[in-house]
Amino acid sequence: MDNNSVVASPEDEIDLVRLLFACLQRWKLFVGIGALGTIVALAFSMYYLTPLYESSISLYVNNRMNQDNTEAVTTSDMSASRSLVSTYITISKSDRVLSRVSEALDKEFSTTYLKSVVTAKQEGQTELFTVTVTTTDPERSSLIANAIADVFPEVLSEIVEGSSAKVIDYGKVPTGKSYPSNTKNALIGLLLGILLAGVIVLLQYVTDVRILDEEDLSNVCDYPLLGQIPDFSQIGKRGHGKKHYGYGAEMPEQNDAATGASKT
Repeated sequence: MDNNSVVASPEDEIDLVRLLFACLQRWKLFVGIGALGTIVALAFSMYYLTPLYESSISLYVNNRMNQDNTEAVTTSDMSASRSLVSTYITISKSDRVLSRVSEALDKEFSTTYLKSVVTAKQEGQTELFTVTVTTTDPERSSLIANAIADVFPEVLSEIVEGSSAKVIDYGKVPTGKSYPSNTKNALIGLLLGILLAGVIVLLQYVTDVRILDEEDLSNVCDYPLLGQIPDFSQIGKRGHGKKHYGYGAEMPEQNDAATGASKT
């Protein structure tokens, strides 16, 4: 026998078509684990994650080098205002502003705490920027945001000469939480469940070394395939009545003469 005719192991490549059919055959596994992941993620989002509430204020940055109120705002003034928005955002979160906010709120909240709950960003390429306060209490978020709206323009005028910030919108008490999103977390749980089911099916497919058909046999042996042995048990099950042949099937009854002879 030529030892080179036998391959040491099956091919390392994965048949994607067979893998797809394996996934389709185990669709109940995907549905079950996906549903379980959705339920777990939704329960975790609803009962274990602390809800957060946001309240925001909008401010307009004005930078007029000429303080004559009768003169219209020029394009250069608007461009200078846009370029200074990032500076004003930094000032709005500075210790000087937040310590003044803490004093306005009777020092109920420390400067360190205020710095951890306050964020600010520019609205596109405009002279507007938004300060957002995020806390675990909706009324507290609105209270701190409006305190910043009252304090910031005054502090800004003390720091930057010829510039001012006007409040466009004050903070409102949020009616709904901003975090977490139960819908988003449920979808994440569903996707993770489906991914886990896919990994399980893939591992079962890769570790299955059984020879199931002639293609698997050709992968481990170079000899030509001469024939197949049928599954006689299935042939017997497909027969009609008692008169069928195959492994496990009942033999046909003998003729009357032979039967009579045997009885005597």
